[in-house]
Amino acid sequence: MKGTVYGLPFRRETLYVTTLTILPNAGFILDTITVHSYYSETTTVLLDGAGDTRTFRMPPYPVIVRATFKPDDPTGVETPRATSLRAYVRDGVLHVSGLMPGESWHVYNMLGVLVYQGIAVEETAKIPLPACGVYIVADDKAVLKIIH
Repeated sequence: MKGTVYGLPFRRETLYVTTLTILPNAGFILDTITVHSYYSETTTVLLDGAGDTRTFRMPPYPVIVRATFKPDDPTGVETPRATSLRAYVRDGVLHVSGLMPGESWHVYNMLGVLVYQGIAVEETAKIPLPACGVYIVADDKAVLKIIH
């Protein structure tokens, strides 16, 4: 278990207000918290507050509170997401695979100058490189360094 959420209802001006106390276990922090109808996940309840407490007005139906916790990384560096982006250079042409059609991707030189920018039409692409050197290939999920 990565954490616990406790609820304490109390009556305020004929409305029941519930206060949620969020207690992450050591090494974890709150990632998401939602309250929705027991009968439908699309019927959500508005939460107020921040930090380790949230409040909401109890609706006239039963609710479910869902909380997710993630590891607390004090460095602020996110864990890289898995990607299938691959690239290599052959005969001065950059070959890129693992692109997501419809999403943008870019190529930069080591000075940070944009060499190519495009929207992927298919999962692979080929572009000629202007000169030998080190290039950075990036899409929304990954960054690769390529030496030509």
